[in-house]
Amino acid sequence: MVVLSSGLQVAFPFQPYPVQIDYMEKVIQALVTSQHALLESPTGTGKTLCLLCSTLAWRQSYIAKSQLDNLSKGQSSSLQHSDADLLQGLETTLSFTKDNSQYTQSGVSDSKDQSLDRDNVIHPIPRVVYTSRTHSQLAQAIRQLRKTVYKPRVVVLGSREQLCIHPKVSQLRGSEQNRLCRSLCESKGCKFRNNLKSFHGYEKIEKEIFDLEDCVNWGRKEEICPYYLAKEMERNSELLFLPYNYLVDLHLRESLGFDFSNDIILFDEAHHIEEIANHCASFDLTSSLLDACIHQLQRVKLREEEKKVGQDDPSSSRQHSNDAVSLLLAFFRALLNELYHLLDGASTNELVYEPSFLFQLLAKVNLTPKTFDAFSSKVEQLFGEQHSDWNDSLADLQNSSNEAIFTFLKYIRLLFHLSEDEARLSYIVCIYGEPNSEEKRRRITVSYWCFNPGLVMKQLVKGIRCLLLTSGTLSPLSVLESELQIRFPIQLENRHIITQHQLFIGMLGIGPSGEVLNSSYRNRSLTSYKRELGRCIYNFSLVIPGGILVFFPSYSLLVDCVEYWKTFPMQTSDCSTDSVSIWDSIHRRKSLVVESKEENDFQESFRLYQEQVNRNASGCILLGVCRGRMSEGMDFSDEYARAVILVGIPFPPLQQRKVRMKQHYLSTVKKTDPQRWYRLEAIRAMNQAIGRVIRHEKDFGAIILCDERFPNMVHQLSLWVQPFVTSRCHSFGQLQSELIRFFKNPMRPSLKRNQPQDSTTKRVKAIPHLAAEDKDHLFQAIGKKP
Repeated sequence: MVVLSSGLQVAFPFQPYPVQIDYMEKVIQALVTSQHALLESPTGTGKTLCLLCSTLAWRQSYIAKSQLDNLSKGQSSSLQHSDADLLQGLETTLSFTKDNSQYTQSGVSDSKDQSLDRDNVIHPIPRVVYTSRTHSQLAQAIRQLRKTVYKPRVVVLGSREQLCIHPKVSQLRGSEQNRLCRSLCESKGCKFRNNLKSFHGYEKIEKEIFDLEDCVNWGRKEEICPYYLAKEMERNSELLFLPYNYLVDLHLRESLGFDFSNDIILFDEAHHIEEIANHCASFDLTSSLLDACIHQLQRVKLREEEKKVGQDDPSSSRQHSNDAVSLLLAFFRALLNELYHLLDGASTNELVYEPSFLFQLLAKVNLTPKTFDAFSSKVEQLFGEQHSDWNDSLADLQNSSNEAIFTFLKYIRLLFHLSEDEARLSYIVCIYGEPNSEEKRRRITVSYWCFNPGLVMKQLVKGIRCLLLTSGTLSPLSVLESELQIRFPIQLENRHIITQHQLFIGMLGIGPSGEVLNSSYRNRSLTSYKRELGRCIYNFSLVIPGGILVFFPSYSLLVDCVEYWKTFPMQTSDCSTDSVSIWDSIHRRKSLVVESKEENDFQESFRLYQEQVNRNASGCILLGVCRGRMSEGMDFSDEYARAVILVGIPFPPLQQRKVRMKQHYLSTVKKTDPQRWYRLEAIRAMNQAIGRVIRHEKDFGAIILCDERFPNMVHQLSLWVQPFVTSRCHSFGQLQSELIRFFKNPMRPSLKRNQPQDSTTKRVKAIPHLAAEDKDHLFQAIGKKP
């Protein structure tokens, strides 16, 4: 049990470190004062456990205080003297829930957001809504919750794709799955949904802490639908887990129909919150989508004509339906024609406009905010309400021809959600087309891109008790606060719990043969740069045990380097007889795995890397990309990441259209320097990548920054990194010597003690000891020792 400075007792399963106490103090401060918080704490400091324990402890005490207040008001006249003393003692113990002087100095939010208003009226008990980017991250949080003594009523929300157990429906995806599910439920043809109606075991299941997999397994065993069970149980949940696009996506949030007023919303792994918020408020209107709408209407028209065959007196409702189809067909054909002519006469294949352009384009075909309701009604009358479902996001529907018209409706509803003047402050319209083709007309896209995440976030926080954003990489916090346009009075940049013996950071500006390391666009195509980079990685593989993660600034540079290394030898002198390629030279020391760009192959790459680290005493090297899945969303603890090597500075790729549009928005709408954002994006990507190396308090590893420009940027890295950073580059020989000393450091806990104690733990491998010939071999690539 931990007693915080506020007096709150938190049941923490371990003896907390000072940084963990600091973190929990900030969480409690936010909850007591109903203020929003930005909390950065590096991976490995137990921030998820701290967040859950402190939040649930506060909520538990809040309930006790509410009950105590009700007791004191209703029974004060009948209390015996001893009972009155007990009541007074309880009030003293729980007094932290009132306005605490140490928490109110920075200001308190409006009284309507307080748990106790000025008249001491108790508001409804706040629910905790825990949200993270993916369900795998939510599952990790649930595992942390199980370590605690807290047992709230937990509900995990998921889609049909994740929760459906019907033999046929579970095999489908997207709109087809949703449609068949609704049809079976309406006709009472799904026994799992039918069984739920007669289910009376809510009290028993509420005591369980299930993740999605547990829900599905329980549903199969009991033959009860876990999808609809979760929706039923949400009403009485005390701790709700859900992916954060369910909250950030305006369409999903409205379709959910849930009441989040007075709730506590916890965004874990929130370093992508700006990107997700912008994405959920944007869309791409394409000529392909309009074509699909036309084809969808033509199919309806054909079916109606087939029904008329043999009928002399068609009904008035059918005639009305035919008129609606003809009207909508004319509309979409006219709009498609307008799209095809947008780039006529343009000197470039890309045009940029203010949002008013899109309003004016739709007005040409008589679709305006005033006429939209009538237009939407015609579509819904014609096709029914089949599009209205709480887990159909814009992304789910965008590529489905059966849902093309409903996708179009969602886009236009999003567009007309704001006035032209309001949209001008947050959006850019970009029009572009594919190259001309003789076989077909070029594909035209009108992108309506939001670059103001505050537009979404300000709507989300209306009525909630407080919002806590936490991650290992949120800094610079002032920039994030400005971007989200929400005031965060409570902020924390936590340090790490590790010691100097557990992390080594080295910067390298010149490689082993004297070539400059600089991955800028002008240099990265040079063969001398790619050769020198290969030599660096080869030499590092000789002295670093276990797994090594090498992150490139772009996938194109990764591919170019791999192709070069597989083709050219390590040695380049005429007298050399060694023709072994750079790739094979590295592979002789450590096996290599390249991160796949394809989503379907990604998990296989990760599995193969883990397998190679487990199997080979020398370890493995994973070549990945900054901002990729490997550098941001995966857990590489212990021997899976004894080193992270950053190859160059990961600036956003200027060839990407959205990056250029963001810079255009900043310079023309926000009137700020786009280069500042451009640089900060690189810093954030660096912070994410280097965060892979330390995953718990006993972990250790090295970070190597291979680019001569790093000394000018490292002072902007996360606060926890700063104590380990030097202000200058090492020479190559010096860096190698430092790495050898670091991995032989007798003051650091041994590898064996770092391994998790369970039956699935891999075989522990010792740090390699370099023989004399190995030490000479370190520098064979350049033919001399430093």
